[in-house]
Amino acid sequence: MMCHNKFRAWLEIPPCGTLDILLLGKSKFGLNIIDISAKFTQCQVVLRSKLKNSSFPDIRQAYKASSTNTNVQYDRYLKPKEVIQEIRTEKVANITHYLTLQS
Repeated sequence: MMCHNKFRAWLEIPPCGTLDILLLGKSKFGLNIIDISAKFTQCQVVLRSKLKNSSFPDIRQAYKASSTNTNVQYDRYLKPKEVIQEIRTEKVANITHYLTLQS
């Protein structure tokens, strides 16, 4: 929230305005900024991948033991770049949907 407030001040976006343009790529007229929550998800994907593919059986066992409902969301990604691609695709779809509704 603190980062979003700084972005709002920097870009002079009112509180009722949307920050969707931040996450869009420059080719989509966005600012190509990676959100902190997306960066956190990327870090979790890297961590889960390292646990899963470790050469040490104890660490692989830790991966299996931690494969609960809280970590399953990160296990579906194969690479950290997929996180950003999915978030940007979702944002473009949401913006397209809202613009279609507004004609």
